[in-house]
Amino acid sequence: MFSTNVRFANMKNFGFIKVAAAIPNVRIADCIYNADHILGMIAEADERHVKMLVFPELSLTGYTCADLFFQHLLVDNAEKALERVLKETQGMDMVIMLGLPACHNSRLYNVAAVIQNGQLLGVVPKSFLPNTNEFYEKRWFTPAAELPCGDTIRLAGQSAPFGTDLMFGDEDVKFAVEICEDLWLPQAPSLRHAVNGAQIIFNLSASNEMIGKDQYRCQLISQQSARCVAAYVYAGAGFGESSTDLVFSGASYIYENGASLARSIRFSLGEQLVVADVDIQRLMEDRFRNTGFFEGGNGLSATDYRIIPCCVGQRKLEHVERVELPMPFVPQGALLKERCEEIFNIQVWGLATRLHHTGINKVVLGISGGLDS
Repeated sequence: MFSTNVRFANMKNFGFIKVAAAIPNVRIADCIYNADHILGMIAEADERHVKMLVFPELSLTGYTCADLFFQHLLVDNAEKALERVLKETQGMDMVIMLGLPACHNSRLYNVAAVIQNGQLLGVVPKSFLPNTNEFYEKRWFTPAAELPCGDTIRLAGQSAPFGTDLMFGDEDVKFAVEICEDLWLPQAPSLRHAVNGAQIIFNLSASNEMIGKDQYRCQLISQQSARCVAAYVYAGAGFGESSTDLVFSGASYIYENGASLARSIRFSLGEQLVVADVDIQRLMEDRFRNTGFFEGGNGLSATDYRIIPCCVGQRKLEHVERVELPMPFVPQGALLKERCEEIFNIQVWGLATRLHHTGINKVVLGISGGLDS
């Protein structure tokens, strides 16, 4: 069954926004091939009435280019590929987020380009660059912290705001962007974005696979979406990405306030589009009821943001791609036994505590099945 609750009459499309994470096939350093596949997935998303679409980290070049990032030819070709995507998406109201390397003031940045209707709305650089174990990003890229406030960048023939202080959206929906490693650290940019109004966080990622990592990654995304009382759309690099001993499975997820809405099939050879409808009104109600949400963001909410206007909520809602469980409070499988034991122990512990404090030695229990029992 589908959630179709109407909460506020002034919200469009019943408060739902259709979002998607795209997993294209890529070739390392082949920007023409990558742009072809990105445009193909944009067309597919458009047919499915997706309003906001995010691609993986460095999707125009591939993440594992290594020292090829030092070649100006690769960086220039990535910019030309972005220019082509901008040209071919003119007249399209979908918001699209792409990853690429971008040169600015003789420094190279790992960035997310946010585009709509052929316009470059803004460019968000990666804040935290992993440089341990199998990662060497500081060898090629500059962290966002070294950018001056209020900076702009010239990219793909257009000038756009450049920085991590960018908030996109309209009066109904606001969103922000972080990149891969930004999620994994204690001061994730998404925390700051959320307390400053972002209801949706998009993450362009290239997280490799290790035994047990996917479970931890899911827990991290779930907890971050719950902590931020936000939707979290995570796009991970997939087939064709690895040119080294790393493996990328195309792990992509959409979570809303801790709950999973959609996920990809890992280790799939084909391209995938992970689609779900985010309930913006529900998120707003959750924040409205949680009076401690903004108090907990003290020190983060003072950030000065540059607000980038873009129309998010106008696209026609054909149908809601959002499955609601018929018994949302009853877990399935082995979790059912664990949940029942927990309920039993809570009731027993409450009764035992009351008997201990009152000094009663004998009791008569009346079990009716209701909550008052």
